[in-house]
Amino acid sequence: MHAHHNLSLGVANTIIAIEHGATRVDGSLAGMGAGAGNAPLEVLIAVLERMNIEHGCNLFALMDAAEELIRPLQDRPVRVDRETLSHRLRGRCIPVFCAMRKRPPLDTESMRARSWLS
Repeated sequence: MHAHHNLSLGVANTIIAIEHGATRVDGSLAGMGAGAGNAPLEVLIAVLERMNIEHGCNLFALMDAAEELIRPLQDRPVRVDRETLSHRLRGRCIPVFCAMRKRPPLDTESMRARSWLS
């Protein structure tokens, strides 16, 4: 199971998948991935630890690696922001894949007029 974090549900969806029998799940350090990223691995492992689910990982080493190795490599923080959220609401591709046809995001009124948010 590979969960994206577009609506901040990557970790929650991964836990649900485990509860429904998934035996192979993944995430990425600091949520590294396009747009809003993937389920952040260090957060997923912390949740698994709190749930007493065996994971075989060193949580503190993952936290250190995410903070000290991965975040400095990111051009911009991997997070749900206005651009990634509005792209998902409109059913468009994630921003990193749309970079070549970059255009200003639609304002909320324009989105309502096209009935995307109504």
